[in-house]
Amino acid sequence: MPIETFRAVQRILTEPVRVINPGAAPKWLGSRLYLCGICTPEDLSTRTTCHVRAGARIPAYRCGDRAHLVRSVEHTDRFVVGAILARLARPDAADLLAPVKPDVDVAALRAEAAAIRGNLNELAADMAVGLIDRRQMIAATTRAKARLAEIESELQAAVVQSPLTPLINASDIRAVWDALPLSHQRLVLQELVTVRILTTGRRGRGFDPSTVEIRWNGREATTGENPSMGTA
Repeated sequence: MPIETFRAVQRILTEPVRVINPGAAPKWLGSRLYLCGICTPEDLSTRTTCHVRAGARIPAYRCGDRAHLVRSVEHTDRFVVGAILARLARPDAADLLAPVKPDVDVAALRAEAAAIRGNLNELAADMAVGLIDRRQMIAATTRAKARLAEIESELQAAVVQSPLTPLINASDIRAVWDALPLSHQRLVLQELVTVRILTTGRRGRGFDPSTVEIRWNGREATTGENPSMGTA
């Protein structure tokens, strides 16, 4: 191939518009997800994301456009994750799963399941004090567990597959979160919140929680939950 042809082909193949590799996968929870609170206005009409400084001794988020905002990765992520897990640990966390079948009363099914679990606990107490015998308890428990299985099946068919699913009703939500791969944790973050890193007037006094604004997405933003929990 003539050198002129080779160079022409090389120029075409290396044009930025032809690059399809998205680059390395993010290594940090909020990288490219957290927003710069200086460049991104409160109405979120434009967005500038935060990146992590490469090669820094202590990882920190910084504005992806200008070097005017730097915040500790460790402290920021701990604060954001704490808010997310606190919300997912609430009894109504399952309400965050969006229904896909409008004809299914998801709330009623969950209420029925909760009532059945309560009745199962009462059965054990009744047997302990002799109000029912073992045969009656086994029969009632069998019926209750069969209905719970039916409800669970109906609920699984009625809601969207969500990254939140493994965390809903988890007995140890922190352990489940820690076991999730970073890619899954980032999906949970995107599903639930929008995070803006704000400026601070404090220097050398440790992490300032008021510099992290957490806005709840979707339905959660209209149900009384504080939309800027991080600035409280």
